[in-house]
Amino acid sequence: MYKLQFYRTPSGDTPAYDWLKSLPTQAEAKARARLKMLAEYGYRLRRPYIEYLKDGIYELRWECLHTQYRFLYFFMGARIIIVSHGFKKRGAVPEKEINLAISRKLELETGTKV
Repeated sequence: MYKLQFYRTPSGDTPAYDWLKSLPTQAEAKARARLKMLAEYGYRLRRPYIEYLKDGIYELRWECLHTQYRFLYFFMGARIIIVSHGFKKRGAVPEKEINLAISRKLELETGTKV
């Protein structure tokens, strides 16, 4: 079993966790169920629940009321770090969000702000 961790900004905020808590009740419940699956299965979890994006960044997916929700994450040993979040109606994850996730991943791996 993997340990889930939400990225914490230098000022102490946890944007993805705060976003999770702000979701409608049904969407939050689905998100928590997906996070539980991710913690249990880790790398073994496959489509349609996850998708590999690039540079070690994956997306965890769920849908609620015709809205697609996403967490972006990476593996760090026995931990899964949630580094970004968002939702969309259709299409690919915006490159800007992927780059933010990559930047946060590098920050955590190297211990320096990228």
